[in-house]
Amino acid sequence: MKKIINTYYTYIYLNPLKSGNFNYGKFHFDFSPFYVGKGCRRRLYVHLNEAKNYKKIEKESTDEEKCNIHKINTINKIVRLGKEPIVFKIKENVSNFEACELEKYLIKLIGRADKKLGPLTNMTDGGDGLPNPSKLTRKKLSDSHKNKNNPRYQEALQYKNEIIDLYVNQNKTIEDITKLFNIKSLPVKKILLENGIKLHKRGSWAIGKTYTEEHRENLSNSLTGRKLSKSHRKNISEGGKEIHKGQFVSEEAKQKNREAHLGKITSESTKKKLSDVSTGVKKSAEHAQHIGDAKRGIPRKEETKQKISKRLTGRKLSKEQCIQQGLQRHGGNNPRAKKVINLDTNQIFDCIKDACTFYNEDYYYIIAACQHKRETCKLGFHWSYFTNTNNL
Repeated sequence: MKKIINTYYTYIYLNPLKSGNFNYGKFHFDFSPFYVGKGCRRRLYVHLNEAKNYKKIEKESTDEEKCNIHKINTINKIVRLGKEPIVFKIKENVSNFEACELEKYLIKLIGRADKKLGPLTNMTDGGDGLPNPSKLTRKKLSDSHKNKNNPRYQEALQYKNEIIDLYVNQNKTIEDITKLFNIKSLPVKKILLENGIKLHKRGSWAIGKTYTEEHRENLSNSLTGRKLSKSHRKNISEGGKEIHKGQFVSEEAKQKNREAHLGKITSESTKKKLSDVSTGVKKSAEHAQHIGDAKRGIPRKEETKQKISKRLTGRKLSKEQCIQQGLQRHGGNNPRAKKVINLDTNQIFDCIKDACTFYNEDYYYIIAACQHKRETCKLGFHWSYFTNTNNL
């Protein structure tokens, strides 16, 4: 078994120019801390030599990535004013892991200046291989890997002609190309766009493509049970409308769809899911009319009637709905309206209200005349409900 050598330590730098009472948990300092590190042997003095031999540069220089300018400037300022940074070990004779953990703990406890959390000039959160660089450092690292400097782009660039030929002439998808050359999709898209090639819409390549029964079954099995979010379902719906815009489903396809669903028994859980999905969804007037036409004339079960009645009981209609329903049931549009005929003029009206409006007659006089409760109405006309047996 390999022996663990406990020769590591965690150290801290204090600024003698800033005295006071600095308390961080169980750690108390008389001067402001400005750097925390870990190491072994003479590691804690390396920063002094680094600051001594370093020529001060401007903050925005590219050399900033090579060293910690804030730390070096702090040390040089202390030396320039005739003092020395206070350096001492917080804990020594520990393993590398323990030293790293204490370093990370102290940096988090005291706080980094570049993140405006404390006075420390550290550029990372400490520990081996676990950096957390500042925004400026992140930006420079990002810029150094953008565009043509990106190694993935350079790797894809060597297959430039093959990529264009496969995509344009052989109708290969980006996914096929990435698998063929073992490269990433983003550089492939960039190469195609740079050469003025318009990318296909997702799924458009599949229009008109035929699949074997085995392929269809594999696709069905792979998608069975997969849960889609509302946004995903909406995108699929909108995409389908765009792709099939102007295209009509053939009678053969409709017949196949009918046969596939004929006699299919829907489980209660599936019915509930379909109901939950459609609940609260606003349908267009055209869609509602289409649904109404499809269901018109189909007798409903007593159970269905009770469900509809229960759902509509106590429902409050808005003013617009009341007006709309009132207009729809007005006069001859009302399915319960009865036609009436003036026996003296042989004039037929769709309903009694229309006759009242035309003659400016009282509503109840015409009803009484039609029901033979009185011989004529107030104006002296004879009235009757119109039927096919009336003699005109």
